[in-house]
Amino acid sequence: MAWALINGAWPDHIVDHENCDPSDNRWVNLRAASISENNTNRSVLAGEVPFKGVYRIRKSGRYGAQIKKNRQHTWLGLFDTPEEAARAYDRAAIQLHGEYAKTNSSLGLL
Repeated sequence: MAWALINGAWPDHIVDHENCDPSDNRWVNLRAASISENNTNRSVLAGEVPFKGVYRIRKSGRYGAQIKKNRQHTWLGLFDTPEEAARAYDRAAIQLHGEYAKTNSSLGLL
C-alpha cells in the first residue's frame, strides 16, 4: 500500500522489505523486486548449521555450500568448517544477487 501511495501505482512485481521486516513499511525500507530477488533477501532458516547456504554432510563431517537463483542450484564446494562454507556462500551471493544479497556477514552471523 505504501508503494502505491508514494508512486501512484502498484509495483510491476512485488515490494521487497530490505531489512526483512514486513511490518516496517518506511519508504527507505521498500524497493521493487522480482520474485527471485525477493527470495534472495531472506534470513537463515532454522537448522543444524546456523549459516545461510550451508549444511553439514553427516557422512564426511564436512560442510557443503550452495546457492540458488531462478530455481537453479549452484554447488559451491565442500569445506572443513561451517565458517569457510558461509564465506563461500557470501561471495557467491554478492556476485549473483547484488544489492538483494542477504549474506551471513550482513546477518551478523560471521
